[in-house]
Amino acid sequence: MDVLIRFHLLLVLGAVLVCVVSSGVLRRSLREHPTAAHVLLTNGSVSPYAGVRSLRLKFFLPWVNPPHVSGISVLAHRAMKVARISAWVAVGAVLSLGLSGLFSVHASNTANHIFTLVSVGRAALPCVVALLPLHFLRWPENRLWRAAFGVALGWLVAVTYAIVAYNPAGIAAATERGIDSPEMRYDNNTVAVALLIGWLLPLVAVSVYVLVLHARRRR
Repeated sequence: MDVLIRFHLLLVLGAVLVCVVSSGVLRRSLREHPTAAHVLLTNGSVSPYAGVRSLRLKFFLPWVNPPHVSGISVLAHRAMKVARISAWVAVGAVLSLGLSGLFSVHASNTANHIFTLVSVGRAALPCVVALLPLHFLRWPENRLWRAAFGVALGWLVAVTYAIVAYNPAGIAAATERGIDSPEMRYDNNTVAVALLIGWLLPLVAVSVYVLVLHARRRR
């Protein structure tokens, strides 16, 4: 994977983690200030975030200044600033990654660049698809069943993606590099790998999602 893409992905993950932690610190520091909590925080209304308190979305926008709330601690002020800044960094990194990827593809239009983007999608797309049933479906009510369905759906996407996107892009990139018999590297073996362990990344994504949600609801 390209170094630039790795840097952007690490930056996004780090910024999101800092934003989540600082938002949690802010929420806990406002327990004794219900008025400030009413102004700064909001209750989730969509399953599975119903009842989960978090910083209002509008305060993540760079052009929106948070209201001056008297009586809250210095820690709360700093946590809000850190949450806002880390959210901006995450959004900026995502936009930068998208623009750099489009620029690379349009500037050079090489199969190697396209294969790099396809490789990122090979890991990211099954994880995103696996989280969709947990976040948007309300049936079945048992979260474990929705999680199992999400993992199975992500597994199916991983296998399909290997056939229709990863193998063709890999063959094109190997041909461009002058590798002999590129079809030998990107054939049924990659599909077999997806069949055997394609469920692993979706399972990790769903497990982390459920654990984070469970930890937030216990607070």
